[in-house]
Amino acid sequence: RLHQEDLDEALKEFQVSVDDIFEHTKFPLDENPESPPENNVNPLSIHYNPQSTTEKLNYSGHLNSELQVSKLAISGNVSTRRERLRKSLILEDRVRNLRLDLAHCTPKEGSLFLIYDAIPCILHMENCVGIKILTMLLVEGLSNVKDKRILEDVSSEGLRIQTFLKTIARVANVSVLGNEENPSQWVVPYDEKNKAI
Repeated sequence: RLHQEDLDEALKEFQVSVDDIFEHTKFPLDENPESPPENNVNPLSIHYNPQSTTEKLNYSGHLNSELQVSKLAISGNVSTRRERLRKSLILEDRVRNLRLDLAHCTPKEGSLFLIYDAIPCILHMENCVGIKILTMLLVEGLSNVKDKRILEDVSSEGLRIQTFLKTIARVANVSVLGNEENPSQWVVPYDEKNKAI
């Protein structure tokens, strides 16, 4: 809907049908009217820089033709007319891009999900939040083990970490995910190389 409103607003700026302009213009439609290329030798380009007197006369005539197609004034020197036409080309380019956006946004049968389908499931969100909380608790616990705030009676850091990991795994496997008769096989995701969870 926003693109359609932008397009309607842009079309109000034209004194003639944009389709007529697109049909009769000789300017390259793939050219960006806002940024000139490094070396433009195309005499039909808005960025063309004529050198000889003949080229300047031909380019002036070309500008006048394009201004007439767009129903714009043909008064002023080449620079003034070029700038007037360049502003119109920028607007035409915007209309062309908005039309392309709208064409791509037009839903085809079965090709567009309803916004309802794109909303994440509350259960998935709850799982993600639960995993994040558990991870943060494990990271904090590991940090406390490394700083000797937990299992302070064990002198070796490696042994403290292994004891901590086994205790957490045992509680999770016997009390949370399983029971004494059918324990689960979950293991704390510990990276021994980086000593981190």
